Amino acid sequence: MSFGGGLLKVLCIGFFLLMLYPPFAVYLLIFVDYYSPHFDIMNSPIYEKYHNFVVSRLPLREEVPIPELIAGEFSKEDVIRESR
Repeated sequence: MSFGGGLLKVLCIGFFLLMLYPPFAVYLLIFVDYYSPHFDIMNSPIYEKYHNFVVSRLPLREEVPIPELIAGEFSKEDVIRESR
């Protein structure tokens, strides 16, 4: 097997991972963003489109108020009960 054939297989696998599993591409871009001083994923139009796509697929849910616990007047059991 030559180097070119192995590289082609790696590129094909990478392409299918990027196309069939989009979060892999996002994780890869975040990794590049962290280690590259010239790349900023949060200002990328592609990342914004991906974010809008993911958010648009979420189901609409009614807002649920957070249970109020007054500091000093609750125990561990109260926190566990209210978090269910």
